[in-house]
Amino acid sequence: MKTVLFYGPQNIKIEEKEVPKAGPGEVVVKNKVALTCGTDVKMYMRGHPLWVPPFLFGHEAAGIVVEVGEGVESFKVGDRIVAHNSAPCNKCYYCKRGQHSMCENILFNFGAFAEYQKIPKEIVEQNMFKIPDSISYEDAALLEPLSCVVYGIDEIGISLGDTVVINGAGPIGLMFVRLAYFRGAKVIVTDISEERLNLAHELGAAFTINVAKVEDQVKAVKELREDKRGVDVAIEAVGLPEVWEKLFVWLGKVEEFCYLGGQKVEVL
Repeated sequence: MKTVLFYGPQNIKIEEKEVPKAGPGEVVVKNKVALTCGTDVKMYMRGHPLWVPPFLFGHEAAGIVVEVGEGVESFKVGDRIVAHNSAPCNKCYYCKRGQHSMCENILFNFGAFAEYQKIPKEIVEQNMFKIPDSISYEDAALLEPLSCVVYGIDEIGISLGDTVVINGAGPIGLMFVRLAYFRGAKVIVTDISEERLNLAHELGAAFTINVAKVEDQVKAVKELREDKRGVDVAIEAVGLPEVWEKLFVWLGKVEEFCYLGGQKVEVL
């Protein structure tokens, strides 16, 4: 089979490898669709501190089961599936507190950019799912990023009637738009792309702002509230420090100090 291996920043190669074999509890999948995540792009550009090259590349995919290992009962050959790229240990301090993303022994799996990939036992048991007939491989492959947004929405605790600003209308931002809309929020979206802003409106945004066309982005957001007060929730889906800083200014009355990345930050 053909597979992509990561050898270092801006150094990936397509190589011929043997199709993996399923061990006990494992499943081999023929990838039908693979997506490129922002993490993939960052890893390609500068590497990743957690993994030493060479290693398999890509982590968002959907496909069809071609082999199941001994002991696998929930899946069979021919099943259409989508799997997360990780699974927690469920034994460490953080897992016991329900903070599975902080797991001290979390297992990661790569290999989406390949014709076939092997899904480890831990992921098969916890984070692999059958794809309903009504869902395409393309849509199913979005499960992993969507799960991140679902987790974020749940942690934020948006209430009915809240005003929420979402900065950035890329895939993650647009998922936040839809889920915040379902929570009953009035959603404001900012971006520089009219195409993405139009899509945000279709997904439920009450207002959109092209930040390339306004002088004061913060004022433009606050002007959309009748009382000109800051928003109730601000979501950053761009990944730029200057946007992070605006989050605090957009918010309504908050504590004099907030914590960002473990550091005390004064709210202006």
